[in-house]
Amino acid sequence: MLTRTTLGALSALVFSTILAGAGCGDDLEPPVDWTPPVTPTLGPVQLAELGVEVTDSRPMVYTNKVATYFYGEAAGPHLSGYQGLNVRGFTFVDDWHWTAGDTALGSDHFEAATVYPDHAVRRYQGGLAETITLIDGDSALLVEPEGEGPLVLRPLLNDGRSGDYYDLQVADGALLVARQNHMERSSPQDHPVWLAIKSGAGTAAVAAEVVDAGGVKPSMFSPGTITMDAAAPVVFAVADTSADAVALADAILADPSGYRAARAERMQGLLERSYVVTEDARFNRAMAWTRLSMDALIMDQRGKGIFAGLPWFNNYWGRDTFISLPGALLVTGEFEEARAILTSFAEFQNTDDSAPEYGRVPNFVNLNSVSHNTADGTPWFVIQAAAYVAHSGDMDFASEIWPVVARAAEGALRHLDGDGFLTHGDQETWMDASAGPGQEWSPRGDRAVEIQGLWYQQLLATAEIAEAVGEGAAAADYRERAAALAQAFEDRFYDPEAGLLVDHVDADGNADGQLRPNQLFALRSFELDPVVEREITNAVASALVYEYGVASLAQDDDGFHPYHEAPSYYPKDAAYHNGTIWTWLTGPLVSLMVEQGAVEPAYEQIEYLSRLCLDRGAVGAIAENMDALPLEDASEPRLTGTVMQAWSHAEYLRNVYEDLAGVRYLAADHVVLTPSLPASWGHAQVRARMGAGAVVAMLRREPGELYVRLSGDGAVPAGARVTVVGLGQAVEVPVSAGAVVHVAMTTEQVLVDGARVTADEAEAADPGFWSDFAWQTPMLRDDLPALAGPGWPLFERESVKRTPGAEAALILDIDTAAGDDTGPTGTYVYPLHPAFEAGMLDLTGLAIREDEAGFYFDLRFAKLVQPGWNPHLGFQLTYAAILFDTGEGGQSAVGRNAQYTMPDGAGYEFALHVGAGFMLVDGAGNTVAEYRPAPGDVIDPLGSVETGAIRFRVPKSVLPALPAGTAVTVLAGSQDDHGGGGLGDFRTVSAEAGEWNGGGKSDPDGPNVYDLATGTIGPVE
Repeated sequence: MLTRTTLGALSALVFSTILAGAGCGDDLEPPVDWTPPVTPTLGPVQLAELGVEVTDSRPMVYTNKVATYFYGEAAGPHLSGYQGLNVRGFTFVDDWHWTAGDTALGSDHFEAATVYPDHAVRRYQGGLAETITLIDGDSALLVEPEGEGPLVLRPLLNDGRSGDYYDLQVADGALLVARQNHMERSSPQDHPVWLAIKSGAGTAAVAAEVVDAGGVKPSMFSPGTITMDAAAPVVFAVADTSADAVALADAILADPSGYRAARAERMQGLLERSYVVTEDARFNRAMAWTRLSMDALIMDQRGKGIFAGLPWFNNYWGRDTFISLPGALLVTGEFEEARAILTSFAEFQNTDDSAPEYGRVPNFVNLNSVSHNTADGTPWFVIQAAAYVAHSGDMDFASEIWPVVARAAEGALRHLDGDGFLTHGDQETWMDASAGPGQEWSPRGDRAVEIQGLWYQQLLATAEIAEAVGEGAAAADYRERAAALAQAFEDRFYDPEAGLLVDHVDADGNADGQLRPNQLFALRSFELDPVVEREITNAVASALVYEYGVASLAQDDDGFHPYHEAPSYYPKDAAYHNGTIWTWLTGPLVSLMVEQGAVEPAYEQIEYLSRLCLDRGAVGAIAENMDALPLEDASEPRLTGTVMQAWSHAEYLRNVYEDLAGVRYLAADHVVLTPSLPASWGHAQVRARMGAGAVVAMLRREPGELYVRLSGDGAVPAGARVTVVGLGQAVEVPVSAGAVVHVAMTTEQVLVDGARVTADEAEAADPGFWSDFAWQTPMLRDDLPALAGPGWPLFERESVKRTPGAEAALILDIDTAAGDDTGPTGTYVYPLHPAFEAGMLDLTGLAIREDEAGFYFDLRFAKLVQPGWNPHLGFQLTYAAILFDTGEGGQSAVGRNAQYTMPDGAGYEFALHVGAGFMLVDGAGNTVAEYRPAPGDVIDPLGSVETGAIRFRVPKSVLPALPAGTAVTVLAGSQDDHGGGGLGDFRTVSAEAGEWNGGGKSDPDGPNVYDLATGTIGPVE
């Protein structure tokens, strides 16, 4: 009998399976009077048919498949600080403006755009249009204007506002731009140096000015112009040397149509090699876009890998990569790339036998660092290594990867409790948001439900690979461990009274029953009683899932956060896994519901993702997150998070191939086809790789009937076969190149090419169980703790951004030497990410003025930087604490990861922490007041990169007095918001600098402070 265990729960883990009783040949009875039904002509979607018209602007994202992406607005000003042409993590150009004749055309002069997967056409008011194409494999953007000349193009840059910041040149007809602080590529600053902007028919000139750009970047620097008498192609090219950048631009200008065609042909090839197409044209467009958007995230930045999401996850995350691998590459037949990614990650495995992370593959791989701080990345890796072998039949890979897989198991076995459960830290699951060390927003140590499911699947996958390479004894041991774990899991994690699985068991053995989606993964991993599984799935879907997606926490939980971004109430990361919708979670939900017969309601979730792809957010992409609940007067929740998230696209594709079209691999030459077609599809055609060829299946399902037409295309493996499953029956048929096989099933009989055959029995779902199902209804509780406010005053920009008048008295003016931002030992160095520029932690002074209503602070640094991530802050990555010691007593420990203690006899009564906004705390550690910048504050932000100053006002209503003689200490360091926004903390300094941590500290307990200044309040002459 064919069961889910046979097929593998999370992926096809079994390399070869014999299905007794399923087949044809000797079982054939004489043909009956049967004629194959007429089927429509279906085939791959054409790239040229995928244009999406945009009038109200939407984001668009393109990559070059290596380490470059272009993120922009289709028809409007920038709405994100991340937008621009980015190469290896650095934005080389943010935008550009045109002048056509005497008419200036900026980003607020668009009429509309048509966005395709390979290029975009933007149309300006007055008739000018431009075609934008990112070049495959090269760090170059091709812009081809159409319209009457003369034309002038002005590139816009956001990281520096003056010509002194740049090296500007004209050479070989190109405008050349480099940053003075990065004139040579180095290991810490591992991105190119030169930007060349060139048109073969244009004249380049240095003509620096600051331009009104609109959007979230209201003013940007323009280094010069490209002037042309008539419309001609322009190339933005990036390289290590100016000569290489110009040469790249010249090569593209010599054959722009050839570069465009090569990109289009590559994408069309993807759509033709493997596909699922239906009679639903809208679904077909969404499916094709999702396939190509997913492919765009498969990169070659540090070996082959998958960008987790754009714009800010432009690196490789192990968890995200291997959750994505089945949908991104296995179901679509891109086996060679899957192998390359698995092999690449294996090279970064922790092989230090003395390390707690021994055997783990990385959580993330950045340009300059690797981290192994996750418990689930390694199980996902091992599971997909086995799945790759099942899909491809690559036994050489099995032999190569076996030492890595065995080491992963050995490392995991060191972290088991007495029941065989895999233990882990609070922040080592996918729900990993944190406000700092020990401040996890969703702590789930030390035995999370999905980690146990993944560990179970890892054991089975390890056993399969062990058996494939001749390690029979090891395989038997892993299977025995898996069987014991399965029994222990049901005993420990199933709560029969609640009818649910517990979310995690903590280190003290207490079960946490919060209703979260993580139990969906466990249901897909373990083979629980089918009735129990259906009841749990239904309960989770009813409570957690809205018609638009899966929430990360139930809305009736006191910890529920209805909006991902609500800065007046809580930091962004507080909501990240505590209510926020995650689009990728549709994947496990749809798999379970389809398996249980709830095809139509499950497909409603797929349809909403199709809507996101075609109608909302970035064109052709699926965003990472949404608010759990719509804002007042809104019909749908806001999109949040990255605009293009890998695992969301991958799970959509996996659901379509594996669950709806029903394609699963038992081996490279044996596919199981279990169609569960939504009614709106009508007929469907699927092309799935087998060996060096493919099997093509035309599918049609009606109540009580299933029709499948199979054919082989190309070099399918010798002896290839497909097991067709439906209506509680399974029949195996051969597939060969050019041959067509018809399979028709009813509840009464199975016909193969018109002849009755004896079919095997297969599991059949009971769709009636889901007949009364309804999605959760969004409801905002009046008493929700998350919306109660912080309990202290929150200032608006108008209250804190005031200029002192002439009556304000100067009561403190500290000037400090430049160049002393090397910590208390003189050895501290900055983190390695290119955003950390020299001088940004170098405190040069503090002035305080006072009037009858408040204090005015002017905090000065040698430099401030604005990487563009959050333009409304004015600066980022610099942090300061201003301590006021007004008399005896007070607090001596600064907190917020400063690791700084005031000298003996000193203590502060108030501390002002300045980062993403500011927070005033008293000596008892109580927060007194806070300013949290909002996006609209970009018009007058807290800090300025032009002046290097952070200026703000604190009302006397919260800071009542700074009497003469008050001792003031200023600490300066790097700001760390832990990726989730909010004020932040002092960033950690370690012995060795990493991409996101400083280095040069000899004492781990030493201060995370780079510079310090002191002064005393009193009249200043």
